Order: sequence, then C-alpha cells, then structure tokens
Amino acid sequence: MKRDWRHRMAVATVVLASACRMLSPQPDPSRFFVLTAVALPTPDVPSATSEGVRPLTLAVGPVRLAPYLDRNDLAIRLSADEIRYSDGERWAEPLDRNVTHVLVLNLSRLLGTVRVVAYPQPPRLRPAYQIDVEIGRLDSTYAGEATVAAHWTIEDLGTRELLAIRDSYLTRPAAGTGTPAAVAALSGVLAELSEQIAWTVRDLPRKQ
Repeated sequence: MKRDWRHRMAVATVVLASACRMLSPQPDPSRFFVLTAVALPTPDVPSATSEGVRPLTLAVGPVRLAPYLDRNDLAIRLSADEIRYSDGERWAEPLDRNVTHVLVLNLSRLLGTVRVVAYPQPPRLRPAYQIDVEIGRLDSTYAGEATVAAHWTIEDLGTRELLAIRDSYLTRPAAGTGTPAAVAALSGVLAELSEQIAWTVRDLPRKQ
C-alpha cells in the first residue's frame, strides 16, 4: 500500500513539474534583421555637390511594397511562383520604413549631400525632386541569391513633370550561407538600386 502511494506521489510530482515548465515563460527563439546602407560612397559616382553645382534637396518616397512583403517574416523565394516565409526570422521594423531609410542614406552618401529626406518631408522643407519607388520583389532564395525588382520615378515638384521613369531588376549572390548573409545581399541589391537612381539624379537640371 505504501509503495503504491509513493508511486502515485512520484507521478504527481512529475506531472506538476512538467506543468510548471509549460506555464513558465519560454525564451523567444526569434531572430530579427534590418537592411543596412552602403558603408561609403561609390568612388565613380560623381557628387551632386561638385564644384559649380548647387546641392539638391530630394524627397525619397513613398516606398510601396508588393503585398506579399507587407509582413514581418522574411520571404524566401522557392520558385518563380512560390514563396515561403521564414519561421522565427523577422524584420526588426516595418520593411517599407527600413527600405526608405536605407535609400535615403545611400543616396545621401552617393550624391554627397545631406539634403535627402524621407517622404513625407518636414513641413517647411521644399525638395526640388521626389523619388517614388514601388518594390515588386525583394527576397532571397535558399541558396542566398537576393533580388530586387523596382519601378521608380523622379518628379519635379515645381512643375509636377515626371523627369524619369525607370524599371530596375537586380540580383546578387550572398557572400556566405545562412540568413545574415542573405540579408546582407538584400542590402547589396538596394545599394545597386541606389546607384542607378543616383546616376539619374546627377543628370537632372540643377535647381535649388
């Protein structure tokens, strides 16, 4: 009888301990990532503040994302028509805000001017041009190849004239394996997109 009682107590203790473990806070295994700007200006992109050229004020945005990108989970491209979302690997901030921030920093560095702001710009600031960007694709494959597909325009805010209408499709292989390398490659294709925009901006009429 005593042995049966002890057995029941042992079972009850195990069950109680398991329940306590289930109810206690568990560590969150999620990993959070951000896209980053290029480290330095690209040497062969002429500066918008070079001698004899007055600096421009540019507004970047709005940046609009394809609906499949409007979520926190990282998108992984399985094929041309299939997407998988990474389990436990997420963007640390809304992706449209992150992309806008990266483009602003990249263009500021590439064009050599601090007068690059995110749309909507501060109330009293009147940019000369506005860069509108639609991101149709921004993802990587399991192999780490990153791709950005973007449609972008540059508008003269004084005349409301569209000065440039472009489509960009850029890919870059990751320098290593794993999600950090894939995210770095995504930052790389955004840097290349920024370079294409910068080359177009430098050819626009210079105006204050």
